[in-house]
Amino acid sequence: MAAFNLGHIYATGRDDFPQDMEKAIQWYEISAQKGYASAQYNLGNIYAQGTGGVAKDWVLAGQWVLKAVQRDHHKAQMDYGFMLLAGIGVPENRTEGIQWLAKAAKDPATFKLLQERVALVCASTPGAVEKEPCTRWMKGRKP
Repeated sequence: MAAFNLGHIYATGRDDFPQDMEKAIQWYEISAQKGYASAQYNLGNIYAQGTGGVAKDWVLAGQWVLKAVQRDHHKAQMDYGFMLLAGIGVPENRTEGIQWLAKAAKDPATFKLLQERVALVCASTPGAVEKEPCTRWMKGRKP
């Protein structure tokens, strides 16, 4: 846990530590190699977003997110589901993607975040707001 905390401090640039993504990645990797799912998930996000000057690498992001998924990390399950649906960083598999989204939705906090993301997709897709399952998601009911 200490390695994860140091990674987080370097990733965010808190306290007396300036942001340093190389050090953040080093500390997150130590924690991730020990099986800490939040470190695995954060590494996936760093590589997916290209945070702090780190080159975007969707394949590496998918590998780290999958490790967190395998440790039952709910936000990782949601992100991995979206990655599978779009075929970003992982081979496209819509059936498995939906299964991971459904599993992630069982966690109330993740369901709320998932609801917000689906609502954004529905709102930005012409004609989708009036169709199922968009209307259910936007009203807060699980599909």
